Amino acid sequence: MAPPWSDVRGGLRRGYQVVSDQGQSGLLPAAGPSDSAIMAAQVGSPTTELLRIPPEWNLPSGILEQLGEYAGRQRAIIGDGHLLLILQALPQRGESDRDMRCFWRKPDGSWLSHPRAGGIPALDRMLKEYEDKIEELEEAEDAAKMSAEYHVVLEELIPILRAARGVHRTISQAHGRFPKERNLLLWRDDTFELERLAELVYQDAQQGINFIAASQAERQARATTRLNILIALFLPTNTLAALFGMNLHTGFEQHPWAWIMVLVSGTAIGIAMWGGLRHRP
Repeated sequence: MAPPWSDVRGGLRRGYQVVSDQGQSGLLPAAGPSDSAIMAAQVGSPTTELLRIPPEWNLPSGILEQLGEYAGRQRAIIGDGHLLLILQALPQRGESDRDMRCFWRKPDGSWLSHPRAGGIPALDRMLKEYEDKIEELEEAEDAAKMSAEYHVVLEELIPILRAARGVHRTISQAHGRFPKERNLLLWRDDTFELERLAELVYQDAQQGINFIAASQAERQARATTRLNILIALFLPTNTLAALFGMNLHTGFEQHPWAWIMVLVSGTAIGIAMWGGLRHRP
């Protein structure tokens, strides 16, 4: 049975972690300061991230009342002049769990961060990781020539684009409530550029795949047209020969090298036609 919210909130204040495992809920001691404030964990589902609050963070009740058991979506929680940002770090390829991080702004303008300490520099480093990875994927997209290479770029880019949109939306929401906080203004502009760059890379990769698919379809259509032309040219002759036969008595059939000449000439004509069709635009 799930504990009442008063117990949950009290547990968070005392440094406890809210845990739910296959319908069984309860309070467990939270991690120490060296562990994650918001971390991804698999509990009955590969996409469930438990929410951990550092015990030394004395968040106001206005924020604690808005916290649930799980990290949930990226968002800005505001209460009593405090701001709590729940953001997703750069998604890693092959990992289904999200690395959630929180950043706490106090009314005096000071910042704290968890799991990586540092406050403002910690968020700057997180955004720099996004920027470096998106630029790396942009270079990979520029070098891609085959659909499989574009697919690799898209497979890694899509979760990054989704996370970047959430980061930008969350920071924009926070800046709307704290318009005089310059750090939020700078982060809002930076995350907008990250989202825009990721969308451009995504669109370029999609266009590359579409171009390859259209080119292959066009080549197949041309090849089909050439095959239809060959069939139209030779089908009547082959049909007549099959019906009436081609046993003409010219004396050539008695030549000792007749079968070799027919074989060589047929092979040469076939190679010439194949080469002409192959190199024809």
